[in-house]
Amino acid sequence: MVEHEAGKSYELNLPEFGRPVVSLPWSGTSLPAFYENDPRVRYCHSLVGFYDNQVMPMVAGLWKQWEAEYKDKSAEEQNAVIEQLVQSTTPSMPPRERTSMQRSLDFAIGRAPLTTTRVTVASVTPYIATGALHAAAVERLLADDFAAPGFTSACKAFGHHYLLGFLEQRGLARASVA
Repeated sequence: MVEHEAGKSYELNLPEFGRPVVSLPWSGTSLPAFYENDPRVRYCHSLVGFYDNQVMPMVAGLWKQWEAEYKDKSAEEQNAVIEQLVQSTTPSMPPRERTSMQRSLDFAIGRAPLTTTRVTVASVTPYIATGALHAAAVERLLADDFAAPGFTSACKAFGHHYLLGFLEQRGLARASVA
């Protein structure tokens, strides 16, 4: 596990986007932690980019500023800074999610010595999809139907086929493998 350089951004060049997308190594993902001790995985890097290329450099700048000015402050001082940032960026409730507006593409690329597999998951309305995944988890927990308790990925606990199927049945996601 190696800490990323504060504010370091990357350009993703994927045909689905039509132009480079500025991306950052964050989003609350725990993928590197889940795969840290998996003998099949030698390298796991997770990047997040928004199609609004003006927002991501601003976020990278805030990240650098946090590391330089706020990282070592007390929790109360940090909370005040975060509250001020939230109020300045989202002063009121954002509009409801719409499938025509909130769309996501997630890519995973696995490489073996002589082959590559790419999985793409197209999804919509990420907060609604997150709620649906919680509902899927609750459904399995209430049925006492899970494979792994404790700190583990939802895929290990409930199975990726089940979770993806739950989203696909509700028109929230679709996967393809190449």
